[in-house]
Amino acid sequence: MINEIPDEEWEGGLNANDVKVTRTGKDTTTTYTVQYSRKSEPLTVEQDNALLEIDVERMVAGAVRL
Repeated sequence: MINEIPDEEWEGGLNANDVKVTRTGKDTTTTYTVQYSRKSEPLTVEQDNALLEIDVERMVAGAVRL
């Protein structure tokens, strides 16, 4: 089941929102729950730049940087 987040609530993207993905089960019974919440303050330029340095493709099998 997918719950769409209204655009006005998602304004600012990942700089203004936190996202938590929880995995339950395994193999063919694996499900994922995605929750989001507003950050109390936006990321700083330093924090934003640090995120760009994380090698997601190396750390997570099948990951693709958006």
